[in-house]
Amino acid sequence: MTCDVTGYTGTVSYSCSNGTPSYGGACSCNAAGGYVASGGSCVLGAACSTTAVTGVTTPTSVAHMATGSLTCNSANHYTGTVTYNCSNGSLNPTGSCTCATGYANPNCASCAAGYAMTSGVCTLTSLSPCTGGTIDTTTVPGSTIHKFTANGTLNCPTTRTVQTLLIAGGGGGGNRHAGGGGGGGFLETTASITASTNYGVVVGGGGAGSTVGSTNGANGVNSTFAGLTAIGGGAGGGNNKVGGNGGSGGGGSNGSFGGLGTSGQGNRGGNQNNGGGCCFANGVGGGGAGAAGADTTGGGSSAGGAGKASTITGVSTYYAGGGGGGTGNAGIYAGGIGGGGAASGGTTENGGNGGSGIVIIRY
Repeated sequence: MTCDVTGYTGTVSYSCSNGTPSYGGACSCNAAGGYVASGGSCVLGAACSTTAVTGVTTPTSVAHMATGSLTCNSANHYTGTVTYNCSNGSLNPTGSCTCATGYANPNCASCAAGYAMTSGVCTLTSLSPCTGGTIDTTTVPGSTIHKFTANGTLNCPTTRTVQTLLIAGGGGGGNRHAGGGGGGGFLETTASITASTNYGVVVGGGGAGSTVGSTNGANGVNSTFAGLTAIGGGAGGGNNKVGGNGGSGGGGSNGSFGGLGTSGQGNRGGNQNNGGGCCFANGVGGGGAGAAGADTTGGGSSAGGAGKASTITGVSTYYAGGGGGGTGNAGIYAGGIGGGGAASGGTTENGGNGGSGIVIIRY
């Protein structure tokens, strides 16, 4: 026999012997159809109310066995979604609504710190100052600038987007009429900062100039902040050595190539083609953020590549120039505009040290 009463499902077998029936199996509630056992009978499962979910206004209920997601009411300044799996009156929600940017509890009806209610809308009025580094609030009216010349931490009381400039340490110059160090990587962009979160700031030091005959200097150290990295400048090539790769590449020496720069942060070091065998004894300049180190042929040395200007501090300033190349007598060529790479040494002189980096943050 088929169970055909509304709400039931299944079959029941039977046999009859001289007026006495015998049954096998039983009818059960049709769960697939949304029925549940209640008081000895099968009834439709109860719908689930959504009114207990803070931030959700519609729908007010969902059917038994329904699954899906509820959208938090943006008109009431909530954001996000809440998923659910309704089972006989139990909503089983996952997740919660949160206050939209600028709003705060209770019930996302008040304004967060730094915001004020204007015509019923919380609008940004001012950004409470962050902590960390050397703080300048006067050079650029309406802006706050943090300068880090050593490692530190930035912490902001409210979420915001900040302007950033990261300069890595410049590469050290090579030894013995060698190549100049490359300028540290120049990275100017923006970063998203979450409220009350410590962001470590690492300021890359300059690479040491070589003190050992005919060897390369050291690469500069990377500068980092909020997931951003400016690459340290490449080392200047020692006598007959290729310059190191880096933010900007170090200059080559006595017939050797300059190092490669990092895309978007710097340029290659100069290439030196002695053009007449040995003994021209000259290195060329390291690359800078604004230009590559100049190539030479024969007995010529060259200056380092120019640095690149930024106005993040309110004053146009050049950073990350390349170090100049050395001649057979001394490292007579000046470093590129803005410093960063070190000038190389001459016949018996040590290479110059790379300049230290800097991290600047403005909002």
